[in-house]
Parts: sequence; C-alpha cells; structure tokens
Amino acid sequence: TRANRRPGWGYAVTNDYTGTALDGEIYALRLDGSRRVERYGRYRGVNNTYNDPPRAVPSPDGKRLVFASNWGSPTGPLQAYVLDLRPLCP
Repeated sequence: TRANRRPGWGYAVTNDYTGTALDGEIYALRLDGSRRVERYGRYRGVNNTYNDPPRAVPSPDGKRLVFASNWGSPTGPLQAYVLDLRPLCP
C-alpha cells in the first residue's frame, strides 16, 4: 500500500463497520507516527468472500488510487474504481 514516489505514506481501507472514525473509508496515513490522515473517499461493500473488501492500491506517485468494490450488492460484480487524487495531493 505504499507509493514509492510519495515516501512516508501508507494507503488503507477500513473494511468493518464497528463505529470507528474511518469505517468504510479510503485514506492515507503518515508513517512517521504523527497520526496525520488524509481521507479520500467512502465506499459501500458487502464482505462475503475474500475478494469482496476493497484494497487501496496507489500509483507509484500516490496521485491515483484504485480499489475494487461490489458497491453494497452481495451478489453483484466486483468493479474497479479509480480515485484521481491529483487535486488533493501535492
């Protein structure tokens, strides 16, 4: 989940809905212990199988992020989505 040309950041998705602050969100965390978080978007998903939960995969520069989701349909297809973060990331 690391972008090689954006060192110090890890990209993640919270795949549970237990009432925590980042439930169902796609975000990046600063890996230096500063607890800095960049929130990029939300997704809807039904996690019935191993492949159902989204996994954030950044481009090498961290300015685009791809994830797959069934978008809340337990029998629906997994589709790929791209978040264009260029307006948000330096």
